[in-house]
Amino acid sequence: YDFDVSMEVQMTNYKGLTVPKLLRYRGNWNVLFKKRERALFTATLFDFNEGDKAE
Repeated sequence: YDFDVSMEVQMTNYKGLTVPKLLRYRGNWNVLFKKRERALFTATLFDFNEGDKAE
């Protein structure tokens, strides 16, 4: 198999919590009997609010 994935995560503080503000992902992988898959994305997270909290 062939597997090459990299991720970058930039963090920031919001009301005393450390949260991600930028995610970058680049992936290229190939597994036996499957087609090669490639992915590239960047996500910018902003406008945080407390909303519903997970229990």
